[in-house]
Amino acid sequence: MFETLVPELRASFEAAATLNGMVDVDMQVAGHPIRVSFAEPSLQRALMPSLQGLRVHSAEPTLTIRVWGGKSTTFPSVGLQKALAKFPDKVSVVNSGPQHLQYNPDGEILSCIDTQTREAYYYAADADSLPDYEICTPMRMLFNWLCSMHDALMVHAAAVGCDGKGALIIGKSGRGKSTTGLQCLLHGMDYLGDDYVAITGPTPTVAHQLYRGCKVMDDALARLPELRPHVISGNRQSGKNVLILEENMGKLASSLEIVMIIRPRICAASTTSFAPLSPMQAVMEFASSTIMQMPGTGNYMLRELTRFCASIPAYEMAMSNDRAEISGALESFLLQSHEK
Repeated sequence: MFETLVPELRASFEAAATLNGMVDVDMQVAGHPIRVSFAEPSLQRALMPSLQGLRVHSAEPTLTIRVWGGKSTTFPSVGLQKALAKFPDKVSVVNSGPQHLQYNPDGEILSCIDTQTREAYYYAADADSLPDYEICTPMRMLFNWLCSMHDALMVHAAAVGCDGKGALIIGKSGRGKSTTGLQCLLHGMDYLGDDYVAITGPTPTVAHQLYRGCKVMDDALARLPELRPHVISGNRQSGKNVLILEENMGKLASSLEIVMIIRPRICAASTTSFAPLSPMQAVMEFASSTIMQMPGTGNYMLRELTRFCASIPAYEMAMSNDRAEISGALESFLLQSHEK
């Protein structure tokens, strides 16, 4: 399939670049330079706000992602389109050696990568129809495959810290992961991300920023009104508000050395407290959300998360009702643990 598909994608992109021109944006993902070549201005405007923190000055890329689509285009492969028609409401994933493909019917988004030739393609039918989660965390599977090229791990987690040392905050949707991370940002802690980060290691274990986009539930947004001006309108499909963080909103870090894993628990206690969490408990919490978000990576992800959780201490954080107290308690616990 890939023998004919990749040339089709390349030809479709080149036709779009001839028609619309091309804009190259150099970025760095988990310490590795990449280039994103946009041949559709509307997709550049839609996707770049969340990717702004990855921009670097020109560097020789280890991978090039070619982005095109829009209302004036047709799906780039007739054969693939016919095959996908058998599963009109399903996310389709194909992994074949160094070649990987994902098709998401929400927004008609096709992602394809060849990690051997180091070329990747991202096609979306219409920037105006992109689901809100794609605006928030663009090219998620492409970044996941890119990370695996370099023995990095892209995980579903938030990350905050101080003095260069960080805590990885894990948990399923509704556990308070995103809200906790954003509370820490608003109270002066270093902030890496709220939904996905890339991990390299193991000595030291470092988390790398990926996205400036965040997703916040309605009730959390009511408790964090400072964030409301940054909410973007869009095709709301995740059931959450999407917002894009800007440089002046706090200490947006590019990387942190991870020294602990935190699983938050909403319990309305008078003060926030911490209790040890076993590696197996951390793996189960971590893996259930990460594997679900990264279809087709189950065995690899479970193995790597097990290794990671065995090397980093984990704690359950029982949170109070006071958002300032929560972030202050986590910062103190992080500093005290680092000093030991």
